Parts: sequence; structure tokens; C-alpha cells
Amino acid sequence: MIIRCKNCGSDEFYLKKDGIHTGLYCKNCNSWIKWANKDELRELSENTTIGTNWIVTFQTSNLTPIETRIFSFEHEEPTKEEIESIIGKTGIIHFMQKLYKNSYEW
Repeated sequence: MIIRCKNCGSDEFYLKKDGIHTGLYCKNCNSWIKWANKDELRELSENTTIGTNWIVTFQTSNLTPIETRIFSFEHEEPTKEEIESIIGKTGIIHFMQKLYKNSYEW
């Protein structure tokens, strides 16, 4: 299954539960892509690693807008270098939480 974001063309996405539905959202621009049906969820959960994904709310400096994005890190706990590669050395993290696979089970 090839899924692309209509806004930015990215093929990287994450799953997000919303009530009884689970949606696919673009990792690049956080746009909603579509609601996933049960067959798609099974296929996606087998091919999508959620255990190393983190939701991060940050600013690249105190003069920039606050952004919220999902990032995949190479390590279980993100290293200082991985975080700096996203927000820069002067960036500010407001919130960071790991996304767990079991929160997306149906």
C-alpha cells in the first residue's frame, strides 16, 4: 500500500487514535491523510514501528512559532545529538512523549 500526503507528498506517516477511529497523519506536515479500516490497520501495524516514535512540541528559538511533530529516533531514548538535529542548539522543547504500539491496538 503506497500512501502519500496530498499537502506535501511525503510517504511517511503515523497512526493516531481519535475516538473509535484511527487516522493516518503525515509525519512531515501533520495533515490528516485518511481513516484506516481494520485491514489497513493490521497491515500498517505490522509494517510500522511506533515504539521509537516520539511526539515533540518545540521551538527552534524563542522567536519562532511552537510546532508539534512526530519524530522517529534511532535509539529507544533520543540522544542529545538526535534532538539537536531537529531543534538546533538554541531550540526549546516544551513537551516530549514516547508513542507506544499498544495504544494503537483495536
